[in-house]
Amino acid sequence: MSNLETFKLILTIVSGVCWTIVYVEGIRVGFRDKSYAIPFYALALNFAWELLYSVYGFRANGVTVQNVFNAVWFTFDVGIFYTYFKFGRKYFPSISALNPHGAAYHSQNESSIKPPHSKSGFVVWSILALVTALAVEYSFLKEFGVAKGSGYSAFSQNLVMSILFIAMLVRRGSGEGQSLSIAINKWIGTLAPTILYGLLGEGGFPRGSLLILTLGICCSVFDVIYIWLLLYAGRSIAELALGARSLKMGANWLWLIWFTAGRCAPAVGASVAELPLAKRAGKTLLKYSSLNECNWSLSLTESAGMC
Repeated sequence: MSNLETFKLILTIVSGVCWTIVYVEGIRVGFRDKSYAIPFYALALNFAWELLYSVYGFRANGVTVQNVFNAVWFTFDVGIFYTYFKFGRKYFPSISALNPHGAAYHSQNESSIKPPHSKSGFVVWSILALVTALAVEYSFLKEFGVAKGSGYSAFSQNLVMSILFIAMLVRRGSGEGQSLSIAINKWIGTLAPTILYGLLGEGGFPRGSLLILTLGICCSVFDVIYIWLLLYAGRSIAELALGARSLKMGANWLWLIWFTAGRCAPAVGASVAELPLAKRAGKTLLKYSSLNECNWSLSLTESAGMC
């Protein structure tokens, strides 16, 4: 296996591990906060994508690292869906709450009880969203095939997810059902395949893809904004400490990518003179990622204005 192929494999594994952490942490945080941790429409699209490309991916390419991760993600999606249907109805408005006369009535009657959330409406709306997601994802697959359809649809819905995370934070008005661990791993887990499919070229995009590169860069912009907003969302010191561990892990991932890129630079056309720069960048990231958790937590706490 060439250096370039090794680097591509590392990027695939980094993406797979980070997204697996997102899903596992999503289930944990969902039960912790009695909420759900992934925006529902993004969750529906992910569920449909991972179902279709697990089935068709194994048919087309057999057992590959990416197909195995797709199947693992689909399994964890089921757990996140459980938290959505168990705790998500409280975020779903009742029809009476949408009545323009309802607000005036309830403001006049302070003792009135908030209208119950419609269980049937919640279920019907959720099923409609799932059916829509399956139809859209299947259309991508039939229009572009497995190799290109998976890339185009994955990065498109990833950008939607990045925006929906910010919308969810604003709508809830707090970090309920969210965590820095999810945000940071989502960012790193998307950045790795952006490099793989957008720059280096892989799968259905042997020469890279400007569209995927653009979508991936936009995802990173919104992901970093979301991380910054979460830092100021008033989470507890314990939550910041968990985020610090995620930052530390993310720095290690970035160091691995930088260092391997330095080793593989000649294979992708870079000059040998660039190798020391990449290695120095990797050493710098490793140095800062080796700080103990106490210092990480303290710096994060100070940046959030909680000291």
